[in-house]
Amino acid sequence: MLSALLVLAQQQAFKLTDRTVGIVGVGHVGSYLAERLAALGIKTLLCDPPRQAREDLADMVDIDTLIAQSDVVSFHTPLTSTGDHPTYHLMNNDRLNALAPGSILINAARGPIVDNEALKARLERRDIDVVLDVYEHEPEVDLALVERLTFATPHIAGYGLEGKARGTTMVFNALCQHLSLPQRADAADLLPTAPILCAISRPLAAV
Repeated sequence: MLSALLVLAQQQAFKLTDRTVGIVGVGHVGSYLAERLAALGIKTLLCDPPRQAREDLADMVDIDTLIAQSDVVSFHTPLTSTGDHPTYHLMNNDRLNALAPGSILINAARGPIVDNEALKARLERRDIDVVLDVYEHEPEVDLALVERLTFATPHIAGYGLEGKARGTTMVFNALCQHLSLPQRADAADLLPTAPILCAISRPLAAV
């Protein structure tokens, strides 16, 4: 998500600190993203109705307010079809059309959170940028939609070495907890040592 924003900022010559990023779904990934954006001085709006109700959080907004006030909308929710706050087609035709020209839409959560047919129609106006890592009918992908996207990646989030290490340790730790075993694993222990441990800035020698 951050990589896509950095590239778009460079291509379109805007400052990320001048943009407001709306994060829909503020669980593990959404919270992590919000922290990183805050560290970069980028304003965020947060939307997570289940968490807001559960924790009585006052600093969150509803999704329609978020869409109206954000330059970037990024989804980090699970896919649900039932309950008080289903996320299936959460980004529907009306909400897609509510995106202001120049907006950036990012979905790296689950494909059906965004109505892909409605998105394809919205993209005919060619006035927003869309970044998708997930698609509604995976593993089948609508190539007509892909052609209209600014960036399209093949659901790669879990394929990185760090992602695999984290997934492995999460399963191991959950099993140990379930079995009341004391063992715990840390993802860092499964990763190789970085070839460059730190970078030191030094003045260039005079020529």
